[in-house]
Amino acid sequence: MPNYLKMPKLQQVTALLALDWSYRRIEAATGVRRETISRYDRRAKAKAAKVFPGSDGTDPPVAEGTSAPDAAKAAKVFAGVNPNAAEVFPGSAPRSRCTAAAYRTAIAEK
Repeated sequence: MPNYLKMPKLQQVTALLALDWSYRRIEAATGVRRETISRYDRRAKAKAAKVFPGSDGTDPPVAEGTSAPDAAKAAKVFAGVNPNAAEVFPGSAPRSRCTAAAYRTAIAEK
């Protein structure tokens, strides 16, 4: 069975790697060997999210006189209708967490 770091130690090593600490500095602070730190660093870099050109997350500028792109995606709300109303059907009361709830009064009497 391979050896793994326990979760608190792994989170500590990962956080220090995110702060760009050197492997030697992390080893001195945590007591985890540099080879192990290197292995977890390679795994983290291999699973990093891929960013494609032009997808930096910023919104394109909106020209004057045009609507924002989010305005086209807005939900249509009709007059006289509550937009956040949940539809409740007859007989759809929330169920109790246990099956003994139906016998609560009998249990309490005994």
